[in-house]
Amino acid sequence: MIAQYLTDAGLWEKWGIRASVVFEPVYARDDFAQFSERKVDVIQLSPLEVARLKGDQDWEVVMWGRDGTASHGLYVRSDSKIRSIEELAGSTLAHPGFGTGSTRLAEILFQDWWGLELGKDFQLINAPWAVVPEMVAEGKATGGLSLMPYTLNLWRDNEIRPLLVSYSSEWAKRRGTDHQLAMSVWTSWKDWVEGHPDAARGLLGAWAEGMTYAHTKTEEWAQKYLELTLPGAGEKEARFFAQWFKEQQPTYQTPYLDETFIEEEGAFLDLALKSEVIRSRGLKGIWKIIKPE
Repeated sequence: MIAQYLTDAGLWEKWGIRASVVFEPVYARDDFAQFSERKVDVIQLSPLEVARLKGDQDWEVVMWGRDGTASHGLYVRSDSKIRSIEELAGSTLAHPGFGTGSTRLAEILFQDWWGLELGKDFQLINAPWAVVPEMVAEGKATGGLSLMPYTLNLWRDNEIRPLLVSYSSEWAKRRGTDHQLAMSVWTSWKDWVEGHPDAARGLLGAWAEGMTYAHTKTEEWAQKYLELTLPGAGEKEARFFAQWFKEQQPTYQTPYLDETFIEEEGAFLDLALKSEVIRSRGLKGIWKIIKPE
């Protein structure tokens, strides 16, 4: 949604001129394949994915900007008597697959926060993102891991409710900090960002303007662009999404990294290492702070 706004507002061109580069956004399902083949220079990945590439496969990749928080949640039927994650243990849990960030984070955080192992303490059902909330509403699964906008209509219509609103807000509450756990960060090959610092700074400058628009004119932004991720979305859906966006802050207010962000994300990767989701923390040289102009 932010990327399309940047295109419509001419901000890719504006910041490209300032950075002496032509930004060419690529929207593709195989974006990771294109990145791995170096057909694209920059991609959004999760810190967990980058740590696995660096630590497990020895890829020379670097994270230097941020975009989205881990706004994934766990939902149950609105009339369910279950009020805690512990009460959900032993029941059926629909999830989008172990290849997704939603399930991987649950695998790590459920064990640390509630002492529950995803593969042992739940009866797992694998289903597509959009199908998970439907299975919960229809009683085919007691709980489900999903995220906006797939949960929007059923949540708005009071057919499902969040048992865990988001990993990011729960992380902030438990850590006693304002840090929302990350899900998407700007990532590139190390030699690219070191060789093109102005291009990286220009990209973050453009993205910062998009973030400001999303946070200051949320209703307008949602009305214009929600349909890109939720086909058929109208005014009611946009209003509900905008309210959720304001409350949960699924997009950071600035794309620039700082030491606190790196420290908090490092603490999460320590948990990933402890739960053996990654074999090596692999953090040496994996972060780069790029300051605005």
